[in-house]
Amino acid sequence: MSEGLKLEQQEGSIPQGWDLISIGEVCAVGGGKTPRKSNDDYWHGSIPWVSPKDFDGITLDETEDKLTQSGVSENSINLYKAGNIAMVVRSGVLRHSLPVAQLELDMAVNQDIKVLQPDTTKITSDYLLNILLYEADRIRASCVKTGTTVESVETAFLKAYKLPLPPLPEQQQIAKILSTVDEQIQQTDEIIEETKELRAGLMQGLYRSGIGNGMFSTHRIGPREIEIPTHWELRTVDELKSTTTSKKAIRGGPPGGRIKKSDRSEYGAKLYVQENVIHNDFERRGDYLSTEKFEELQSAEVDPGDVLITRSGTIGKSEVFPANAQRGILGSSLIRIKVNEDIIRPHYLSQFLADSHTAQSQIKAMSHGGTRTGLNNKIVKSVQVPVPPIDEQDRISEILETVEEKIQQEKQHRDDLKELKRGLMQDLLTGKVRVNTD
Repeated sequence: MSEGLKLEQQEGSIPQGWDLISIGEVCAVGGGKTPRKSNDDYWHGSIPWVSPKDFDGITLDETEDKLTQSGVSENSINLYKAGNIAMVVRSGVLRHSLPVAQLELDMAVNQDIKVLQPDTTKITSDYLLNILLYEADRIRASCVKTGTTVESVETAFLKAYKLPLPPLPEQQQIAKILSTVDEQIQQTDEIIEETKELRAGLMQGLYRSGIGNGMFSTHRIGPREIEIPTHWELRTVDELKSTTTSKKAIRGGPPGGRIKKSDRSEYGAKLYVQENVIHNDFERRGDYLSTEKFEELQSAEVDPGDVLITRSGTIGKSEVFPANAQRGILGSSLIRIKVNEDIIRPHYLSQFLADSHTAQSQIKAMSHGGTRTGLNNKIVKSVQVPVPPIDEQDRISEILETVEEKIQQEKQHRDDLKELKRGLMQDLLTGKVRVNTD
């Protein structure tokens, strides 16, 4: 066994009629490889080739890269059958999770993946998938080799890891119950994606045509020429800023170098970063500043109604700082805009900046113009915004908020289903609740 690894065997009793059997006793474990990327004869074919980046759920039906038949045969690459279970065994993602998914098609894999091929006289593929998902954290704790640049699952330990194994009829019934919930989760995901597409289409139409308008004029905005209603105004963000605030209306957060480790605290004023905006979550845990540092940087404080926009990494995401958020300051990855609410609503501007093609094309053109990609105050100030009358802005925002509420409701339903599945897995995969196989 490798130094530093410790195999943690499961303890405790198992239900009557169940066995505790190692993965190696019920599965063959195979691997993969990567053909030379420089050989075009091996790539851009029709044979799916799985790498860690393809894991985004519990099934695999599509891959970013595909091999040709020559790529498979000339490199002696194994093709694994639909129903086999793929597991990421070498990747930085193993620091926090163990991706596992069932193949929906015959596929090849790279060297960072192991494929578990179940002996279906002993274990069903669907049960294997669910018990691996349930045991994932314990497998990772027992079988992952740490202390290296990239974490990896030790194959010998994986094969020796023991799983609780009911009789086949019970396995089938357990998997059937859990798959019913998975189907509902998938259907909810599809509703969410369809509603997002509806919102995107509504946004583009409303930000160009408004509501019930028939007269339009043509304008060049950044790199694009568009038509907007004749009674709308075209203004730059700089012309929309507040002129009554005592703070600088458009400013970025202080450079990261101004906030040292000693300035951070376990409580106090919060340091808001781009993840808060990207996920529209201003309650998520983060860094806090000492009272002294907050007072020093108070000019970068964020107030309810401020429009925040991400300036680096994921550029151009925007949200309005909420009234119930904790007091804090801008991080270096954000820019704050205090708007003149007699001209434009904060939510209207935020939605426009984040989601309209008109805004994003300007941001992309200006932020990619230098040696470093990113936004600065000058770029934000120069973004042009089609501005309807206030009452029309409010009606546009209300329409979009109604669709957003639908998305959030479906997301909550999905979270409830996932919680239901976690509870069912706890009951069924431990034998706490036995299923009827008659």
